[in-house]
This record gives sequence, C-alpha cells and structure tokens, in this order.
Amino acid sequence: MLLFINSANCQVAGFAIATVGWILTTTSMGLVEWRVWHMNNTSLFPSGPVCVGMWKVCIYHPISNYNRTKLCRHFSYRDTYLPLDIHVSQNLLLVASILGLLGRASIIFALRNASMGPSSIGN
Repeated sequence: MLLFINSANCQVAGFAIATVGWILTTTSMGLVEWRVWHMNNTSLFPSGPVCVGMWKVCIYHPISNYNRTKLCRHFSYRDTYLPLDIHVSQNLLLVASILGLLGRASIIFALRNASMGPSSIGN
C-alpha cells in the first residue's frame, strides 16, 4: 500500500499548526476581554463597559456615539483585592507559555535530528 503523505511532511505540518496555536494562545493572554462587565453610574466613573483581563483592567468612557476613552490599570502581585483565581490563572498562564516555548525548542531539535540524522550532532 502506498502512503501519499510523507511522515516528515506530517511532522512539519503538525509543528507549524502547533506553533500558530501557541502564538495565538500567548497573544490572547494579553487581551483584556476575558471578562466584560457593565459598571453602573458611580460618583467616580460614569456607567459603561469594563473589561477585565489577566494582567489589567480597562474602563471605557463613552464621549459620543463614535468616540470613547479608555482608562487601564495593570495588575501587580501586591494587589490584595484581586480574587485568588486571577492570581492562580496568571501563574498558570505564565508557566504554560514558558513550557510552550521549551516545547517548540525541543520539537525543532527533534525535527533537525530526524531530518539530518543523529550522526551529524557529533561532527
């Protein structure tokens, strides 16, 4: 039986898809649209949407129908008002991103060894 798909092509395609997925995942970590709330009119801020992310919170102030300003504040590890799930998620996302980077490096090394052979390492 003939195989029309080369094993090396499948490995490279899998690496490319996994790399695109890792890039999109690390990019989504910086987005503030993880939680979207509506804040009622308070003495400090007018009513409007509030976007809460893993690393910062942004409050949107509508000025007109087409224009709005954005006020953002970055979280720090010293913020005691943050819920425990935000702190845990920050740490897990950071660890997952670093492990993804190490996984990319090991896959590159494995694909290099598979295509060139292990005898070219010592030379």
